[in-house]
Amino acid sequence: ELAASGGKDSVLLLWDARGGEPLHRLQLSRNPCDLVFGVGECAPALLVAMDSPDQLPRADGAIELYSVERGTPLLHLHCAASGHVSCVHVSGSGARAYSGAADGQLRAHCTRTGALTLRYATGMDDVNVASLSCDGTYVVAAGDRDLAMVLDVRRFDRPVHVLQHDSPASVQSVHVNGVSAAWCHHSRSTLATGSDDGLVRVWDVALGSPMLTCLQGHSAPVSCIAFSDEDDVLASGGDEGKVTLYSRASTAAASFYSVGAEQDHFLNVAVG
Repeated sequence: ELAASGGKDSVLLLWDARGGEPLHRLQLSRNPCDLVFGVGECAPALLVAMDSPDQLPRADGAIELYSVERGTPLLHLHCAASGHVSCVHVSGSGARAYSGAADGQLRAHCTRTGALTLRYATGMDDVNVASLSCDGTYVVAAGDRDLAMVLDVRRFDRPVHVLQHDSPASVQSVHVNGVSAAWCHHSRSTLATGSDDGLVRVWDVALGSPMLTCLQGHSAPVSCIAFSDEDDVLASGGDEGKVTLYSRASTAAASFYSVGAEQDHFLNVAVG
């Protein structure tokens, strides 16, 4: 089992997750913004979304593929004039890498050739969420605004839905986190989103009117969200230092855990 880590020192480490020992140490040309292990056609590989150089904030963005066995570069996916690439997500087959970047574009590249296959301009300043539904039909893009866009990968010219959250009243309408999003693991069209309005919304994007329910469990912006493996629990983390768990059997918050203090920002949450 492998793990990967990277930070502002532009160093990428590949680890033996069981033994806790580093296997490879790679010096990158830029800082990594996001890391994901490849599957299917692009396994074994590690995909790295790259930051832009400090002196060139609008430089060409890139995703780099590295061999997890040898720790050597495999492929460079070029994202022209995008600035930093904020996030990367691999399709279930491993054939495509989806990414969001600082130019507000959602892109898909072929992981075998590096060719750009799909691109959509979202109108956002930065797309920092790009992920596929469990069957690969839909991709969600979200960023620094109070909305998420859902596109069908077979028709990439316009969104199927624009999922709208409310403007954040408690922070004087300034967006702190934007929208975070997570797909169900077993339902191809069920998506949960959380935003600066402090609300969690659950959607079925296959419907004409997609919103299913709105969950109130936070008094501050929601910064991260995740489903459990069986989709029976939904977890959200908020900037008030609270993780809230919602049961599928109830629309009310099942329980919550206070962690840290007011204005402790959760960066990620996972449910086992």
